[in-house]
Amino acid sequence: MKTYSEDALGGKVGTRHERGLDGLRKAMRNSLELSDFIADTVRAMVRRHRARRALRAQRRMLAELDERTLKDIGLHRSEIDSLVAEIESDQPPTRRRAHKDSVAPLY
Repeated sequence: MKTYSEDALGGKVGTRHERGLDGLRKAMRNSLELSDFIADTVRAMVRRHRARRALRAQRRMLAELDERTLKDIGLHRSEIDSLVAEIESDQPPTRRRAHKDSVAPLY
């Protein structure tokens, strides 16, 4: 979140008129910081929403695969939700992992 300094908002000047505007500057700084906070929050919500939509699409795509294709990729139908949760980082990995140089299937 950005912090707006006195200088960015006109700075403090020694005159009585300028000192009277300190409250206005503070209110302006607070409203700018609040608007930045709201914008950051909305952007984070949009990112989370898009990520959830992508995960739902992955779950749907995996659920549409036939048993043979799932077996070819080393996945059982009952593991689809678990896999998507792992992708989402909600759960730790629970399935066996093949060594990176392995070409043998896990089933």
